[in-house]
Amino acid sequence: MDFKINLRKLSVISLYLLTILFIFLILNVISEMSYDEWLIIINILILSVLLIQLVFIKVLKYEFFSISVLFLLFSYVFHLSYQFLLLIDFDFGGMSYAIPTTRYGNDVYREAVEYSLKSIMMLFLGMMVLMPHHSKREIISVDNSDSNKFNKILGIILIIISLPVNVYILVIKIQGMIAGGYVGVIENSVGVLPSYLSNLLLPGVFLLLVSIKNNIKLVRLIAVAFIFYTFLGTFAGQRAYTILNIILFLYLYFNSIEKPKFKTIIYSVIAGYFTLSWFIVIRNNRAEGLSISSLFEIFNLENSVILNTFSELGFTINIVCITLSQEVNHIFGGQVLYSILTIIPKVSELFSEFNNYNIYNAFDLSRYGSSYIGDFNFDFGNVGIFISAIYGLIIQKLNNTIKRLLQEGKYFKVALILPLILELLFTVRSGTYKLLRIFIWTSMIILIIKLNLTLIWKGGKNNYANKKAR
Repeated sequence: MDFKINLRKLSVISLYLLTILFIFLILNVISEMSYDEWLIIINILILSVLLIQLVFIKVLKYEFFSISVLFLLFSYVFHLSYQFLLLIDFDFGGMSYAIPTTRYGNDVYREAVEYSLKSIMMLFLGMMVLMPHHSKREIISVDNSDSNKFNKILGIILIIISLPVNVYILVIKIQGMIAGGYVGVIENSVGVLPSYLSNLLLPGVFLLLVSIKNNIKLVRLIAVAFIFYTFLGTFAGQRAYTILNIILFLYLYFNSIEKPKFKTIIYSVIAGYFTLSWFIVIRNNRAEGLSISSLFEIFNLENSVILNTFSELGFTINIVCITLSQEVNHIFGGQVLYSILTIIPKVSELFSEFNNYNIYNAFDLSRYGSSYIGDFNFDFGNVGIFISAIYGLIIQKLNNTIKRLLQEGKYFKVALILPLILELLFTVRSGTYKLLRIFIWTSMIILIIKLNLTLIWKGGKNNYANKKAR
């Protein structure tokens, strides 16, 4: 059976490699076409590649609702939305400043789209290598064990530590948003330590929920409260981070608490529609700041919510355009070195020359963000396309790890890597240089808290045993 599965995977990967070669050849041919002709062909190619990838996922019998597939789909939305909007002559309205053909010219935009498509194709190739055969497993039921009680206490402690810091950061950013739009949010940013502490909220809520999953009514109440609170991040202009945070939470919930029902899916679709509508309202008021009247704009959107969402999230292609429009001295691993150095606090101030190894600092992208494709282009040039395959391997490996840990009920280990998983998902819109730093610091904080709780826990049990022996 395993031999047949491996043979099927090898056949699918071989077929996909031929597809990559064919698409690369077509991209080379259409590079000589006029812009209008190219725009039609590139939209057909992108849609075709996406459909082919989805078919291969189905053939491999891999699950669609997974971290790796979500990352793949978000890569399309964030990098390859604008060419469709340009094809249908979409009215960008308040996002007109973000049209890459106007900012960088047709040639740079064409190169950015083709580079992004090639990168996403290689990303999926890396994922395919480690995609496991999907096997349905029931959600593990939890008894009233010591481990379960320990996770409950640890989860509560993480929430107590992180929630006040999280609320403080949110209030500061909302104040900045109201006062001065996104510029105000940047100016009201906080230090790294509060940010690390705020990252403990999702692991804390997760540990609490899985430890009380037998009380499903309470679990649902806490889950809804967490989603509502996370949604408040949109008031600070954090649309992409908010939606990725909520989707990751739902993935954890449906894989550890209860399977989604049809009614739940319908409610989620309705909520998703209004959420996307709200994102557009935030977008339209981001530059000048929010007001009470802007809350009612959610019911007065002139264009399609989906198209408006594409115009909002698809802005990320501009990051790739920036790297291609500048003369970049590719360092081939400079950002990896930068990510290692920045694990140590204040090191970037001591070795300021290393700051230019990072695209975020080199091009002052504080208002634009970044993406893994932009990072790889900045660091490796055209070689970055193939680096995306390695990135796909890493993403799929982490996907397999968290799936296995959830199936085995090893919830603490899941909580330990959650900040890394969330930041990894966010690299469709953020820099990769933060991954190592966030993982090391947040996991270290969680481990220190766990160690102290373990000592107290064992001490309490020993005292109880001694009293009982007497």
